[in-house]
Amino acid sequence: AISAQAALAQGRRVQAIFGLSIHTPQPQFRRAGMSAQGVVKNFFDGKAFGFITHEGQDVFVHIKDCQGAKPMPGDTVTFDLDPEKAAIGQLKAVNVTGCTGSAEECAKGKGKGKGKKGGKFGKGKGKG
Repeated sequence: AISAQAALAQGRRVQAIFGLSIHTPQPQFRRAGMSAQGVVKNFFDGKAFGFITHEGQDVFVHIKDCQGAKPMPGDTVTFDLDPEKAAIGQLKAVNVTGCTGSAEECAKGKGKGKGKKGGKFGKGKGKG
């Protein structure tokens, strides 16, 4: 497999040799800090994340990036896009406002894990 940069360079060589016009679409990200608007598509309480529809694309949203309330399907929300925190090829919403759900409802799903007790040796009391 070759890197995207190598593939682009190879495509430019082919373009130069054959006189072809090759358009390589680049993902369009707004700079972090620029406000965007969208509609909450869905939100999964148990997992504390969901998606916002923005300009025809799904934007990932996590409850920790929402300001004081839980996103509800149909909410029109304002947010910043942060491509640096997103998975490759995915957009992520941060500083989300306009959510109408109760933040406490989502918090009910937290704390179900058993946690770690220091490993299987020593019963969590350290070594020695």
